[in-house]
Amino acid sequence: MIFEIREEMVKNGSAPLPQHAPIKEIQQFYISDEIRVTLPAPGKEKAQFLFFPGCALSAYSPDLVLQTYEHICKSLPETGIMLGCCGGPVYLLGDTGTATKIEDGIAEDFRRMGATGIITACPYCYQLLKMNRPELNPISLYTILEEIGIPAQKSAHHAPYTIHDPCSTRNERGIQESARVLLRQSGHEFIETGHSGRTTHCCGMGGMVYAANAEVGAAKTRRTIEEAKGEIVTYCATCRETIAGQKGQIVHLLDLIFNPAWKAAGQVPPKDPQIAKENLRSLKKKLVALSTKKAVQKKTPSKKKPGKIRGNLT
Repeated sequence: MIFEIREEMVKNGSAPLPQHAPIKEIQQFYISDEIRVTLPAPGKEKAQFLFFPGCALSAYSPDLVLQTYEHICKSLPETGIMLGCCGGPVYLLGDTGTATKIEDGIAEDFRRMGATGIITACPYCYQLLKMNRPELNPISLYTILEEIGIPAQKSAHHAPYTIHDPCSTRNERGIQESARVLLRQSGHEFIETGHSGRTTHCCGMGGMVYAANAEVGAAKTRRTIEEAKGEIVTYCATCRETIAGQKGQIVHLLDLIFNPAWKAAGQVPPKDPQIAKENLRSLKKKLVALSTKKAVQKKTPSKKKPGKIRGNLT
């Protein structure tokens, strides 16, 4: 009901609100040529799957994106990658017209690559594309990682984490269960609170409330921090950065899988906006350079019998 009111306000010109101007500005950056790129599978011209890490994870940690993509390609070598944004920020403001245009661009690149599925790291990207673009066959990264396995882990030696399910997964029990399987496989135990699964709390970012009413957003975030028993783990980069912004100790699930410095990851403050932008720019540059290198290697004659493409990005 509230979302329909937002849509109506956009249609009659009374929204987005002036406070939402920074969100519209950053949304344009996320879909600009500075960031947006779609690349085929390593050494290929097309892709069966496209890995879509989303803007939040890419801004949080380009290294995690690269390491995750490398790992996927070892089992699914026909996987390309798409950097950009699903349009979620403006969609949540009720600006569905702009969001639809962004989704159209994603769908166009998807068809151009000949893809049959899009692997989403962000639970909200998954929810939005599943709802508005089911023909893209969105698949959660965490479901994929459960199926293909994760790198062998050393003993963790950490107190049990409190698990925070993103609110966009409230009705996605399969994704929630995959996250829990991966937590155990990474050598970690976790605690369920009274608000997890179908009753999980919003991290405080939902509806872009922080821009219009920062006090309400912060109160929602503190509620999650106060309910947690020790350090929190989540599988949403937006949740991770929002809770860290209120001095919560929180780690991303992918840090526990791919980051050797995972013990310190829970203490890292949220990224400064300028650093986040630079992370996005540098990630695109690295991926384009690696894609070009793979293309050149493919054209170089070799006396050796060609083997299976593994898509190693590091």
